[in-house]
Amino acid sequence: MDSINGLICLVDWSNNLFIWNPSIRKYKKLPDSKSNLIDAINFIYGFGYDKFREDYKIEACTYYHGHLHNVEVQIYSLKSDSWRSINCLNKGVRIYRSCKFVNGKIYWTSYTFSDRYIIYIDLVNEKWIKVEQPSYEEEDYDLQLGIYGSDLSDYINNRRKFVSLWVIKKSWTKIFSIKYDDSPFSYVLPFFMSNKGEIMVCFASTNFMIDNPNDESLRPAVIDSNEFSYAEIYIEGLVSSFST
Repeated sequence: MDSINGLICLVDWSNNLFIWNPSIRKYKKLPDSKSNLIDAINFIYGFGYDKFREDYKIEACTYYHGHLHNVEVQIYSLKSDSWRSINCLNKGVRIYRSCKFVNGKIYWTSYTFSDRYIIYIDLVNEKWIKVEQPSYEEEDYDLQLGIYGSDLSDYINNRRKFVSLWVIKKSWTKIFSIKYDDSPFSYVLPFFMSNKGEIMVCFASTNFMIDNPNDESLRPAVIDSNEFSYAEIYIEGLVSSFST
């Protein structure tokens, strides 16, 4: 999940949650959410900061065996160190693990049986809002959220064809598009953009390249990892409103 003010929220394979500040080497194991759904196996989390209440919050969505009509949503407050249930999503809507915290809101990719789109929850009023999407001109694509500067971005990957980046301010704007028609890899994931506008991309979880949109060139990036599928930018902070 996201890093906020130097804090990182982590979840292990047993769905134990931790808030960790690596700068000061302190962490906190969070209490269980105590879902009311028996035998629930799908847990999806989002991490954010409520500036109005000066409180770090975690949103947990729990599904019963992936059933779209049986879902529970809870919010954890670091200030009170407790969970509480909030209004649920509309029935038939499921959120995906791709989420980003931007300007007081946790954004998610979501889908129904017939559609996919972006929604967010405002951590102040805890209301769900649907975000209008741009016209992608393709029906077969993967959608992943990111942050471009201080704004929400949307990576669109049409496998074996192209990957493009859209950013929303007042409206959606396409920032770039990378074509890779001749690529032997089935999946391309943009990770970071440098101050020069160059983009680090990962092909098939193992091959890293630097793309320069100005001259449409690619060069290898040296990464000491056999396989790498997820990354977050981390900025140090001294928040320590919790104990080990």
